[in-house]
Amino acid sequence: MNSSTDLKNKNEIGTGYSLLLVEDDKTNQKLMVLQLSDLGFSVRAASSGLEAVEATNGLRFDIILMDCEMPDVNGFEAVKVIRKKEIEKGLLPVPIIALTGHSSEDIRELCLRGGMNDFITKPVEMEALGKAIKHLLLLPATKIQG
Repeated sequence: MNSSTDLKNKNEIGTGYSLLLVEDDKTNQKLMVLQLSDLGFSVRAASSGLEAVEATNGLRFDIILMDCEMPDVNGFEAVKVIRKKEIEKGLLPVPIIALTGHSSEDIRELCLRGGMNDFITKPVEMEALGKAIKHLLLLPATKIQG
């Protein structure tokens, strides 16, 4: 089986996992919700960093996909708040993958230094995203750095 066939198998990646998708572009959000649902994830969508922070107040997600550039609270600010809450509550950090239209190494490093665990450029290729998600979900929780 090749990797793209593997990613189409719903049971391969997302079954049993909850995912928070933070994306302010409604068209991208709808498309990604459908694609991630097809991979088996239980997806909750947020349209802003503020909504993301509010969503994490009462729920724990297995993984978060965070758009970096959004109105009100951007992805970097939202991650800072989420990581602070995890520390305060003594929780293991949830894996967070940055979603951005910028592909420079500087932006990648900014995302990683800002508490995100991986970096995917837009437009999102589902195969690359699927591999990044699978990698982070397979890591022991103690290996995820917040």
